[in-house]
Order: sequence, then C-alpha cells, then structure tokens
Amino acid sequence: MFSLFMLANQEHRLGNYATAIDLYRRALQAETKLASMIQFNLGLAQQRLLKITKESIPLSTKIDLPTDWVPHETLQNSSNIPRIVLGGMVLGYPEKGNNTIPPRVAECVRLYEQISQIQDWHCLRIITGENLTRPPSPTSNPSALVHAFATKDVTLAAIWYANSRDLHLSIEKEPSFNLTHVLRAYQYDPVVGGGLVLVGDYVLQGADWQLTDLVLVNPYLPVLLTLGAPDGYLTDAALIPYPSLLPGGIHEHECYVGTLGNDPKSLAQVLLQEHLLALRHGWAMGQLQVDIREAIGIEAILSNDFKEWLWSIFSLRIKPWRPPDLSQALAEYWQEVFSTPPLMRSAEKKFSSQSAREREGRVLLCPPHAIPSLRALTISRSLGELEQTCGVSQFILVQEGPLTQRWRLRWPDMAANPGLAVAQDDAIRVPLVLVGKNDVTKQNPENSLGVSAILMSETVAANALQLIMPIAPDFAGPSLQTITPAEVDVVVTAVDLPTEIFSAFLDSLLLQRVISLRQIVVILPSAGDQKTFDKLLKRNYAGRYLLLPAREAELYKQRVQRATAAIKRHPDDAYMVFINQPLVLHDPRTLATLAQALAIPKTATTSALLIGNIETKSKPETVIFSSSLFPVLRQSKTETEWHNENLAVAIPRTTLPVASHGDALFMIKTKEWKKSGGFAGIEAEDENALHEYSAKLCARNKLHLLIPNVTVELHAVTANLNSSRAGWKPAANLTCNSNAVCIEVLPS
Repeated sequence: MFSLFMLANQEHRLGNYATAIDLYRRALQAETKLASMIQFNLGLAQQRLLKITKESIPLSTKIDLPTDWVPHETLQNSSNIPRIVLGGMVLGYPEKGNNTIPPRVAECVRLYEQISQIQDWHCLRIITGENLTRPPSPTSNPSALVHAFATKDVTLAAIWYANSRDLHLSIEKEPSFNLTHVLRAYQYDPVVGGGLVLVGDYVLQGADWQLTDLVLVNPYLPVLLTLGAPDGYLTDAALIPYPSLLPGGIHEHECYVGTLGNDPKSLAQVLLQEHLLALRHGWAMGQLQVDIREAIGIEAILSNDFKEWLWSIFSLRIKPWRPPDLSQALAEYWQEVFSTPPLMRSAEKKFSSQSAREREGRVLLCPPHAIPSLRALTISRSLGELEQTCGVSQFILVQEGPLTQRWRLRWPDMAANPGLAVAQDDAIRVPLVLVGKNDVTKQNPENSLGVSAILMSETVAANALQLIMPIAPDFAGPSLQTITPAEVDVVVTAVDLPTEIFSAFLDSLLLQRVISLRQIVVILPSAGDQKTFDKLLKRNYAGRYLLLPAREAELYKQRVQRATAAIKRHPDDAYMVFINQPLVLHDPRTLATLAQALAIPKTATTSALLIGNIETKSKPETVIFSSSLFPVLRQSKTETEWHNENLAVAIPRTTLPVASHGDALFMIKTKEWKKSGGFAGIEAEDENALHEYSAKLCARNKLHLLIPNVTVELHAVTANLNSSRAGWKPAANLTCNSNAVCIEVLPS
C-alpha cells in the first residue's frame, strides 16, 4: 500500500502540485519519521506551483482542443491499452497495431536513460496488460537527437532561458503539413522520489510559429522532449542534454570558445559524445573542490540545484579545499552546505563507482565564483588527463553588465601551480587543475581543446571612489606581519616629475610598512630642481639619498643604467624599485607585497595596478588599468598581439604572469639585476628597452608577475594610455608561448 508520502511524490512528478501539497501536509502528521524529507519536497512543490501560476500557462488551456485529445492525466490512468513507461510515468502509447516503440523514440529515451543515470527499475518499458517488456536498444546516433526532432513539420527554432530556471521554446511548424502535435517535456528528478517529472505539456496546431515554456525542476538536469498525436500515440522525441548551455544559462559562455560559432546545439552534440565515452572509460575529472575562504554558501556552485545535478548525472560531490579553522557554528554551517541532499542519502549505493572516479581522475579546484565547465565534467580519461584536455589553468573570465564581456585566460606551463594561484590572503582566485610534481611534463595547455571552468568577475565596473581606495583587503596575510623587512633601494628616473608629486611620493614612501629603505637614487628632471629636490629629501631621508644631475637627450635605459651604477653596495637579498613616471604609493602595503611575491620560485620582477585620471569627452574619469603587457588573441585573428589589456577591474585578485611590465613602476631582485647585466646590451630605447629586457629574462624561464592586490596612483595618465607599447614588436624569443597569461578576447 502506498504511503501518503509516496502518493504525494507521484502527484508531484505528474505536475499536480496543488494535490501534492495537500498530501505532503497530511503526510507530515502521519509520517513523523520522514518529516525532514516531506518538508523538503513540500517546499519544492510550493515553489513550482507558484512559478506555474505566475509565469507559465500551458497552451492547451488557450486553444480549442482536438476531439480525440487525451490529456496527460488520462494517459497515466489508462490500463486497457499498451503504454510506454519511463521513470514511473507513462509517456504515451506505442505504435498502433504492433505495440512497438517507434525507433526514434526508443533511441532517444534509451540515450536519456544513460546520461540521466536512470536505474533499471525506472528504465523504459512497455506495459501490456500485466506484462512489462524492455524494448531492444536501437543503433545510437546521439547527434541527431540533440535539440531537434526527426519530424519535418516541427522545428525547434530556438531555446533560451526565460529566467534563471525556466526555458522558452520557439517552435516553427511547416504550414503545408498542418498536423496537430502534442509536445511534452520531462526531467528525471533525483529529489522527488527519483522519478520523471512533467515540465511542459502543449498542443501544437494551427499557427506556423509558437512559443512555449518549460517549467524546469532543475535548470541543469537533461530534458526529454516527446511529440505525439492528440490521442496519445508517440511519434518522435528529442533531447536537451545540457540546458545550462543555452542562452541565459550559466554555461552559455562555453559556446564562444573554439570553432563552433556560438552554436549551443553543435557544442552539445560534441559534449554528448564525450559524455558517453566517459561513461564507458572513466572521467578525466575525479574531484571538484571549492575554496571557501571568501564564499558565503549561496554561490551557484554551492546551490542545491547544482549539487543535485553533479551528484545525479556525474556521480560527483563538491568538497571544501583546505577549509580554514572555523568556529563550531561556522563549521556546522559549511558541513550542511557540502552535505548530500537529504533525499539522495538513501540511494548512495547507486554510485559505488564514485570512489574509483575520485581515485583515478584529477582534482579541479575552483574559487567560489567559478563553476566547472561542461567540457571538464564530460571529458573522458581515454582522451588524456584533465590538464591536457582542458589545461592546467585555462578558463573563461566573464564580466556581466550592460555588455557582457568574455575572455579566455591561458596560464603558461611554468606558472601553472597553486603557489601562483594563491592571492595575498591565501584564497584561491582562479580555477586550477591540481597535478603532482612528476606530472608537469604532461602539461600541454596550448593545445587543449577546452577550458576547465567559467569564472564570474567578482566586481562590476567600479565607481571613482572604489578605484581610488586600495583593492587589497585590509589584511594582506599573516606573512606580512612576520617576515623580515625587505631591504629596498628606490631608483627614480622620471623626466617629467613635478615637485609637488615628488613630495607626495616621498611622503607615501615613508608610510610603507615591513620594508627597510636603504637608499633613494634620483636623476633630476632638470638642473633647476637641485635645491628643491635636495630640501624635500633631507626632511626624512638625510644620509640615504643621492641626487644625480640631468643630462640633455638622455634616454630611459641610459638613465636607469647610470642610476643603478651609482647605488653603493648591492646586497644580494635586497630589492630595487624603479620609478619612471610621476606616481604616489597610496597603499602602505605596496612595496612589501611586491617583495613578498618575488619569493615565488622563478619570479624575477613584479608590478602593481595603476590608478589615474584621463580626459574622456572633455570630462575627467578615474580609471584603473594594468601596468603590464599580455599576449592577446583577438576574435577573427590568428596572430598574437601585445597589449596593455584593460582588464584591471575584471581580473581576479591573484598574481598574473605577464610578458613585460610598463616603465611606471616595477620591482626586481638586486641579484637578478646584477646577474642579467641590467640594460647593458639592450638595443631598444625608451620603454621598449624594458620590454626587451623582460624578453631576455623570459628566455631564461623567469616570470614577471602583476600583483592586483595593490595599486599605485599614477599622474599624467593620458600619456601612459597612449603609450607605444600597444604596437611593440616583441623580441624573437618572446612569442605567444611565453611565460605569460595569454588573453583571448571572445565575442560579446
């Protein structure tokens, strides 16, 4: 005998939400041991009923129904005619006369069983009287089933999200056929008793274009579409394997990577083939971990919908990565966030292969604002390890706003390790495939076919006040409080340096924390500045500065070489900071943070973000931009360009390997400067001298890091933004395979 709870689940799956709600409420009184499960499903039924009443009215209530119309409820209660059953629900009737399922329908449903992980007792059956028959599995052609019917007079013209959960279907009919069809849509819901749920029921007749809605139980779960005659006989079927890939979905941005031309259908076909391959040979991704240091628990990757989808389709749970020490209340909260949803716990034996998957596949580590790509989730181990198929750290960066912007970021081989992905507060900012030290030689991210994850920008376009304030959090990690102060020499070579800006710079230098200033070497902008500059320096830096005279027509690299040659004693554990434009260190952590990043292996130089005012349409505007060069691949171009890409607001606050720094400010280890000979032997002039020097270090497998955690206030920004560096031609030993993050600009 069915319990009230089971009856309520059955009505829930049939879409009879009002009846289900009534039964759930009665079950709460009668079945107290199941109270938590009942309450969970009651909430789902109430939400879905609210959505239907507010947003979706089936077309069948708006048109004149055919005289032979068999409603869905009647299908479920028919017992005197053969029926096609899946997941505890009657889909329709088999072909008249021979009681067989049309091959197209059988093929599509069997494929839906595979990717939805439907168990044997819920699989496709034909019920004839008291007999249940399992139909044979026809030859599979998965691509033909994706987002398309075989019936020529019904075309799924477009599918997109109406909101964060539900889908719009634009359906085109061929007027010459003028046949009436019944379109029904289903999802296999692992929560509501583990059965099929009706999410759409519509009559298609008359007009050559119709718009229908699907009220999804989960925005990620695969959708099965069926076409039938009004009298209940099935004729056709189609599949939406990955709804989140559709426009408006969270994986939509994957469509912009590669050569598929922003076509969700084509990409879904490719992913489906890989998915089926992975079901046979194992998954390249074995674990998904999330860094919770800056999470609050309501991010998309931690939502119940997302966790249910991963668990039921991919046998994958989300786990916290190195969770910090927490209070008891917070620990209990995060334990609940990462726990298995209540109605799934009783079916955990279903996924006995999960431990094998975790043992064999790679770990994908995500920040809380990221989600794993469909490519990473579906790829088979037979095609290679995850770092080969999706890259060690290749991901799509998305900044949403009036105009959605997308970039693909590719980390270089030598920089793809957790040390570089950790920001100053030890939080993970970029998606990363964790590989062992012995596996580095297997990396081949430049040739990888996809991306590992999608990272949503943490901020939208900031206002002027936000830009002026430091980007770094109030704490920069405990290490700044415990490390030995770095010994720093400051080299100022700016030609156009007003005395008021130089005075402000010296004041900001005095406020720098956790550094020990050895000496300041200044090349005077002009002969007339001698007394003024000497007076400013004496105020706080008596005995620790050196003024060098200005020389007419002296080039940038010559000024730098003269200034560094004048520094007394070069201890190997010291650092040099080069200042070549008027700026102010408005953040007291700037120099200590740059020095701390230089401790990362293979790092030679570091730089910060720049803030300043520019004139736009005769109006001053505060901007923030990178002080460094990136290799950039643009849409419809195959050659790499070199740019100071304006990603500063969008990029995550983590260390970014770059091709070269601009000349405004950069820090280098003194021993690295001495070992490389500085600018000696560099042929290029002006700022290109620094680019050529950077290329020289890159050729020796050295890294240049941009540190977005700290910013520098730059004056005379207009000249900087119009810098010739955008047209700079790199040295022959610096290519798109350089030791720098390559940015690919995707369509918006």
